[in-house]
Amino acid sequence: MSPSLSLALIGIVLQTAFIQCDRSRRYGLAAVLKGLASLAFVLLGLWGALKGGQAGGASMASSLVCLGLACGAVGDVLHALRFVQPVKRVATHLFMSGAVSFFLGHVAYLGALVPPCPMPGIPLLLAAVAVAVVFAVLGPRIRLRGTRRASGVAYLGAVVCVASFAIVGFLSQPSPSRLAFALGGMLFAVSDTLLAINSFGGGSTMGRRIVSLSTYYAAQLLIAGSLWL
Repeated sequence: MSPSLSLALIGIVLQTAFIQCDRSRRYGLAAVLKGLASLAFVLLGLWGALKGGQAGGASMASSLVCLGLACGAVGDVLHALRFVQPVKRVATHLFMSGAVSFFLGHVAYLGALVPPCPMPGIPLLLAAVAVAVVFAVLGPRIRLRGTRRASGVAYLGAVVCVASFAIVGFLSQPSPSRLAFALGGMLFAVSDTLLAINSFGGGSTMGRRIVSLSTYYAAQLLIAGSLWL
């Protein structure tokens, strides 16, 4: 079995175990498993970046993708810790810190996606329309006001920009790698939309959380895997 497939399978197994622990409210073990699953995807991306640039090391774009994966891993741990009893009293701070880490990860992804995009105005327009539609539909349900709402718009804008730039990049120069990143970007947007509804929409459900977590890990796997294709 190839190293890339082994790391991907390890990540999937760890992620599945995490979701089961989270579902049964064993949050301490869930936090450990979530961190390990994220580490597996970071290693998958890092190995792919190094393998792809064997002669001169990883390229700037692949290095930025790895940085994005690493920021996501940090965000994962911070979000998982907010349910652990000893630190639950600072759950809001952990959630916001995790969101900042994810935001920085998306900035890193954009650093890899924007420079090669032949028509950056198109994905920016698509992202603006998508954010407007999401907030028009979900806005009344999201219980965020003032600065926190503005921060939410900025975060969602970054997530949707990654998806739109990845999609336009694939359509302009189709390749398996670009397709994987585009699919990953779209799944990330779906996952974070569900997370926002569950966290700030006034009604959290376990089913929605499981779908959010599953689409998130599929997104990270696709983005990390894009460095191997």
